[in-house]
Amino acid sequence: VEPEDDADANEEPEVQQVCEELYENAAKCETPYSFSGVISSGVEDYANQAANEDTVCGFIKAVNGGAYDEEGEISLSSSNVSAGGGSSTTGWQKFTIAILAVGTLGLVGLAATLHSALTKGTKADLSSNGGALA
Repeated sequence: VEPEDDADANEEPEVQQVCEELYENAAKCETPYSFSGVISSGVEDYANQAANEDTVCGFIKAVNGGAYDEEGEISLSSSNVSAGGGSSTTGWQKFTIAILAVGTLGLVGLAATLHSALTKGTKADLSSNGGALA
């Protein structure tokens, strides 16, 4: 076995292409930590990654905070779980849901009544009329 050439030992190691592609396509949360990876590398998809960085940072914070268990499910026992969104229902939404619920119950009642009337009623004897209805 020949000893390694000193020129090879002094060179910086090259980044494997698979590692570089994995990094370029990965979600990143770099701005809060002053990383300059994707900004300086000129990745084509930078605009998309920059637009989604807040979402990615929030997700990473939730994962690190214990909001998810080891299987990726939301951990309800975690103290970091919060009801996000800050949205509430308006009066109009409550009214619409109430009307839809009452309407659905009314249609179920009508269907039950029609089913009962059709199954209890007398059967039409079409054979006596030769198969004609009128």
